[in-house]
Amino acid sequence: MKKRTGLLLTLMATALLLSGCKGTDNTVRIEVAGPGVVTTESLTCEDECVVKLPLSWLESQLLVRKSVTLVAEPKPGAELFGWTSPYYYYTQDKTAPTYTVSVQAQCLEALDFRGILIPCRTLGADHNGATAIFVEAGSIALSAWHFGSNVCVATTQDEIRCWGSTELETNIPDVINPSALKISRTIGCVKDDAGLQCWGPSYYLGETQPVLTDPTEFAVSNHFVCAIDQGQLVCWGRSANQLAHAPTLSNPTRITNISDSDNLCVIDDNGLHCWGSWANPAQSAPLGNETSVTLPKYQCSITEDDFTCRYR
Repeated sequence: MKKRTGLLLTLMATALLLSGCKGTDNTVRIEVAGPGVVTTESLTCEDECVVKLPLSWLESQLLVRKSVTLVAEPKPGAELFGWTSPYYYYTQDKTAPTYTVSVQAQCLEALDFRGILIPCRTLGADHNGATAIFVEAGSIALSAWHFGSNVCVATTQDEIRCWGSTELETNIPDVINPSALKISRTIGCVKDDAGLQCWGPSYYLGETQPVLTDPTEFAVSNHFVCAIDQGQLVCWGRSANQLAHAPTLSNPTRITNISDSDNLCVIDDNGLHCWGSWANPAQSAPLGNETSVTLPKYQCSITEDDFTCRYR
């Protein structure tokens, strides 16, 4: 037994010497946007900082996860709006004063010494981090989140501001009295006194937006925008053709996209209709007093204040 144990330890030591994975020096980037600071056990950050979370070779092989807790502290007259992160952990409250960022080495085969010659990959700050967004207290009129990675707000001073996505941070339109705001990873749209204004890369949004007379509802996905205008459904963008096989709609009143997919759900006088890349032809169901409607491929929640659908 001792010989077998000694042999195993020898093999492990030999593998360690041969392996390029002697540990990973993982980093977490902290960014501060607006009037505030972020603190950890080891530092106070007012702009952009990096925290190192090294993992030993053994910790890397065992896929040990290490974490750092960030604490947001607004300056006088300011408040924390929320956190964005490139890899958002959905169990966390994005508006809480604390936020935890974890790192874990990316070894190809944990606890399998046949693959030990393959080095573990160090994760840089682009993969781990968070941005704390501070704003003047009471300055936010509207907000729209895309999961926890991107967010845009409309301020009480008629300004649109975005964080997390470079596509959303450029070519933001001027607005007057914004009343509705929605975003995806690549496209943002706001309804104001001028009507519906959308921005984002032309690759996704298209070169021109159709002329709308009186848009009442709209939905924004990564590759298209749809709006209800004078009782008609109007869609444009890179994947609008995925919605071309729409059902005949009678007085559509509510609309929602399904996450980041090329799918859409609409409520009209005849009930609920969902279609797109996952369903052709459309799937439909009549509506009574239901607040949750199940279709073969979709699950929709319908309340007076919210209308959302997801892929089952």
